[in-house]
Parts: sequence; C-alpha cells; structure tokens
Amino acid sequence: LLIAVSLGGIALEQFSYDLRGDVLTVFLTPKAGMIPPSAVSAKASDFRYDLIITVNAADLASLGGTYAHHREFFARTPVVNLDCQPANEHYGQINAVDLTAAAASEVTYDLLPAFGAPLPPSRELATALLSGIIDATRSFRSVRVTAKTLGIASALVDAGANREGIVRALFQSHSMAALKLWGRTLARLRASADGRLVWAAVPQGDFLEAEATLDDLPGVTDALLGYLPNAEVAVLLAERNGEIIVRLTSLRHLPALQLARQFPAQGDRRSASWRVTGQPLPETERHVVAAVQAALAELTR
Repeated sequence: LLIAVSLGGIALEQFSYDLRGDVLTVFLTPKAGMIPPSAVSAKASDFRYDLIITVNAADLASLGGTYAHHREFFARTPVVNLDCQPANEHYGQINAVDLTAAAASEVTYDLLPAFGAPLPPSRELATALLSGIIDATRSFRSVRVTAKTLGIASALVDAGANREGIVRALFQSHSMAALKLWGRTLARLRASADGRLVWAAVPQGDFLEAEATLDDLPGVTDALLGYLPNAEVAVLLAERNGEIIVRLTSLRHLPALQLARQFPAQGDRRSASWRVTGQPLPETERHVVAAVQAALAELTR
C-alpha cells in the first residue's frame, strides 16, 4: 500500500508511527502550519517484480501454490515461458518452446546470445545447464536425446561443466538408509502385463527396518522409469504414520494429473501425489492400480 502526502511546500519536522494491535497510526509534524487531511491519498503499489520466467512448466497450474496464491500477480506481469514439452499451453507473453529439445536447459542454452550472455558460458552456468540436461534425460537415456543435445552437452563440458560432480550429486549421493529402502521397494515391485505400469507398495515396517524416511523414497521412481524400457507410469504407495502417501510419476508426456483424476491429487503433467487415510495398504494398492490402469488405457487408445 502506497500512502502519499502532498506537502505543498510545508517543511516536515518529524515523522513517526505507532502500531497498537491492528491499528497503524502515522504522525507527521510540520515545522509550521498544518497538513490538511485532503493532502493524504492511498493506492495499491505495483508488484515488486516486473517479469516472470517459468521453466519446464507446461501450464500455470503446474506451478502449484506459486500460481494459485498469486493469480493477480501472474495476470498483471509479463511471463517468459521456457519449455520443451508438447503439452505446453503457450501461456506466456514470450513463449520459447522448442519441441525438438530434450530439456529446458537446452532451450535456455540456445537463448544465451539473446540474453547477452557470452558463449562459451562460465563454468558455473555450464555446470547448471548440463545438470538440467543430465537430469531431464536420465543421463542421456531418454528417447528424446538428439545429436543437438549431445553437441550442447559436449560444448558445456568444454566450457568447464563439472560432469563428474553432477553425476555424483544426482546419482551417487544416496544414504545407506535410502539404499536399504530401495532394495526393499524393488523387491516389492510389480508390473502390468504389458509392462507400461509399474508399482510398489511400501509398508510402514520397511521404513522402520531401513531407518529411512519419505525423503529417501523419490529416487526409486526415477530408477524404475530409467531402467525399465517399457515403463511409462510408476506408482509408489508408502505407508507412514497411519496414512498412505501415493506418488504417480509419468514418462513420455502422459499427463499425470489425468491419470490420477479419480483421486484428490495435486501436481503437474510429470507427477501427482495424494494421501489416503482410513484404508489398509493392500486395498489402497488394488484401488489405485486399477484406476490408473483404466486411465492409462483410455488416454492411449
């Protein structure tokens, strides 16, 4: 809120304020004369930021609470939309959407000259961009990897990107508890007849035995989708503290939220999650798997 006072040449001797409960009182003391109440006006201020840049978000809903809680800000502020997903809704005032790119980092690299950034980029920027490419392509195992992707990755390595550090941070920095939990989860792995849907239900006891937490679980999903050639959707059901946390992850641009539309899921096209209470794990597993299989069959007819 902007409060403006037209002083009309009156010199100000003192300014102070007092906050009591919910009431803010502002004191303006002129050196001489008086400031009339009509000299005071108030209006809403502009937003602190004058530009929004979204990366790898197919639609504004993918931003979750960031968009849901600040809709007016998004409505009044220009958006630069950087993405490579075919499902992108081109919601920005500037839409840099390259459907041939394997990662949003690849799109960003192409735009560096337009941003005024030098090529080759700095070591820090090269490492950040290569991190995005390696993560999005699961270390170049994605079917979307092209010769251009490999060329950009090579240029980033030449610019000093720390490939070994990236791989170590993304794939080789798991705790002993996480590895124990992964082993128990993989032992419970099941798949549909065609291999397109894979899932695992992890009971409370597995977390206790592995001395693990929910934070140790997400890497399992990426491992499932990265190493199973036919897998398109992975579902993990984790039983913790009297409730079941369900996480659905989709590959090959199948919309995760549509696959989970029967449930109160939140997320985006890549992943969706929700919680189930008051049901045993086996029953929840059967219900979720049947619903996702039906949705998967409908979406890929």
